[in-house]
Amino acid sequence: MPDPFANLPVRAAPNSQSCPSCGDQTIRFVAYYHGLTHSLVRCRSGHWFLIELSAVPAVAHPRRVRVLVVEPDDQLRDLFCLCLASEFSDVAAVSTRGDAIREVLESRPGVVTTELRLPDGDALPWCRTLKAPAEAARPAIVVVTGDHRPERLAAAARVADAVLLKPCRPEVYVREVLRLVGYESSAAMRG
Repeated sequence: MPDPFANLPVRAAPNSQSCPSCGDQTIRFVAYYHGLTHSLVRCRSGHWFLIELSAVPAVAHPRRVRVLVVEPDDQLRDLFCLCLASEFSDVAAVSTRGDAIREVLESRPGVVTTELRLPDGDALPWCRTLKAPAEAARPAIVVVTGDHRPERLAAAARVADAVLLKPCRPEVYVREVLRLVGYESSAAMRG
């Protein structure tokens, strides 16, 4: 998976309270990704900036549950990964149902978050398969979708452990994933 922080501009001062692009108030995040600690800021307008990239390995992360993000939108997928990385040490992301199926078979994630409408097909049949009784290690499933049709939402609710509608605030998304694995959010995500 490509580093979601690779294209972020390194323009924010370490103690900055305002966005260097628009001047809006910022929120600081610490993310753990592939063993490195990343310090980031996000402003209310949605700009993300890397403050520093530490070559110091991250401390052992208390949440060892693997989370798989299945999201066709590149920016949203990167945002979800960034937010989850502040709470989980093992976050993977894919954009298609086919890649998701391969990833689930190879890595057995504890949580799968997915959009219903994927480029290579509907995620609902795949989610039903994940929840089938024959599956030994069934992951928790969070559907995060922009498909607001009542029949689709009802179908999603039958197979998913949680259904969130887009647009969805990142902290709500992370809290729901944490709830499903029995954790509470860290202070960084409370708001």
